[in-house]
Parts: sequence; C-alpha cells; structure tokens
Amino acid sequence: MKTKLCVCELEYALKLPQSKISRHLSILRLNGLIRKRRCGKWVLYSIHPDLADFQKKIIKFVTTEARAQVLYKSDLHRLSVMKNRPKIGECDV
Repeated sequence: MKTKLCVCELEYALKLPQSKISRHLSILRLNGLIRKRRCGKWVLYSIHPDLADFQKKIIKFVTTEARAQVLYKSDLHRLSVMKNRPKIGECDV
C-alpha cells in the first residue's frame, strides 16, 4: 500500500511547524522525489512512483537501516496514532 500523507500529519508526527514541512515538501517535489494530489480540501503527498533505481535504493536503505528505525520510532508512532487522518480512500493518489 502506498503511503499518502498531508502536511498536518507530518506536522504532528515530526513536531515541526507547517511552514518548514511545506518548504521541504516543495523542494522534494521540485526535484521529482514526491508528488502531490489534491483530495477535496486536502493535499496529499506520496513518493513519486517513477524514481530512478538509485533513488529507490537510497530510500530503501534509509527506511530499513537499523539506526534509522530507532531515530524514526517515535515519529512513526505519533503518525500511527493520529486521529484526524483525511479520508484517503476517497482519492486515488
């Protein structure tokens, strides 16, 4: 299943201000690493499906490397327990 997130979810999970998250998402999108899709009032972001092989390998390494799992553990937990998720199933991102 693809992960689709809105800025509010990232803001909550990462404990960062909306402006910082939006700026970083904009940079990632301009460089073709993520894509965005409007879903009603939400803008959902996901990893771009047409990444180069080396980009996929970097993402896989960063997300599976043991130290990264420890670093991201609390962020992932906050994201998983967030109550106000958009109704992602209503949009095909």
